[in-house]
Amino acid sequence: GKNCPTQLLAGAEGGWAGFVARINGATAPARPSLAQPSGKLDEDGFEGCGTLGAMQRAIGSANPDGTLSSPSNFTRALQRFLNARGFRDYDGRALDVDGVGHRQNVPSAVISRTRTDYAFQQYLETTPTGRTRGYVGDGEWGRPSAGVKIVQAELNAGRLFR
Repeated sequence: GKNCPTQLLAGAEGGWAGFVARINGATAPARPSLAQPSGKLDEDGFEGCGTLGAMQRAIGSANPDGTLSSPSNFTRALQRFLNARGFRDYDGRALDVDGVGHRQNVPSAVISRTRTDYAFQQYLETTPTGRTRGYVGDGEWGRPSAGVKIVQAELNAGRLFR
């Protein structure tokens, strides 16, 4: 259920060079840590395995491994979270809780507008206290993304899904 070529091209397991090395007999590299040594995420605007793993832990996913399958338990939890708080898709409808629709903005990912990401970005537009951040989501993620920088800052502060 995972999109292995996307993960490989995004750098998982040593990326393409690691893949070629394993074909030639090398062992797989150790899985990268899901957090920086400081315990904080780099606020770089890219949702790699560290940011995704931190989001999975923050929302209470059973297996916070920093990978995104399709369908995804993390995406289901995100859809339930957004629906419960009244965030809707670009047609004003509640999200289907189907585990599909959250996309990472890693270099190899296909970035297109999704209903889930649109609702998630609407959530990111305001702070937990209701102040406007000046960020306007459109359901797509830039590379780097101002929305992902907000995600990373909120994760570092311990308040993304509060």
